[in-house]
Amino acid sequence: MNQALREMGKALAKARYVYASAGNVSMRHEGETMLITASGSDLASLQLDDVGICSFDGTWRGRRKPSKEWRMHGVCYETWADVGAVIHATPFYATWLGCMNEQEDLSGLFVEAMYYLRRIERVPYLDPGSEELAEAVGEAIRRGNILLLENHGVLIAETSLNEAWAALETLEMAAKMVVLAQVSGSTMNQVDEAKQEAFLRSERYKPAHPLHQQMEGGR
Repeated sequence: MNQALREMGKALAKARYVYASAGNVSMRHEGETMLITASGSDLASLQLDDVGICSFDGTWRGRRKPSKEWRMHGVCYETWADVGAVIHATPFYATWLGCMNEQEDLSGLFVEAMYYLRRIERVPYLDPGSEELAEAVGEAIRRGNILLLENHGVLIAETSLNEAWAALETLEMAAKMVVLAQVSGSTMNQVDEAKQEAFLRSERYKPAHPLHQQMEGGR
């Protein structure tokens, strides 16, 4: 699993979804613990020592202390049993969208958005690593697994690293479409909600997302 986090760090850097020492990644580990990147890590070149084990209450072991954002990662795992990985990144267009006052519905823009972007929440700016931010994330993550952290970046909680990556790419694609449409003054078409629901219930697409099912039906 350590290697999986290292590979994800490289992928995030290569796609320019993180910069400098921004961003952090974690995976659910044994019991009430997670593997998480260390504080100040360069995700583009993670070493073995750059990943440690941290409990949801902040107790950790490893050669380097965990990211200061461990609290908001931990609350995602505590809230939903199906969450297996969390990515905090700063993709350009999604971060831009989080800095704008307008709230856009992204789920009806294209097929993948219908699946991955149905549950997006916004979290007002609070200092990175603070207990206040973790509390706000804890409230928002009950309603949506993709969070736009205003003036900060994005947080994605998913069933696996692969699903988190897919959601992140879908989010950035949709955000780019919205931002460019606004800049150019274009009007975008949306698939209406009834057609979205019908499509997701049909046999022509993958089954309902397990995390979304859990959110809809309660824990």
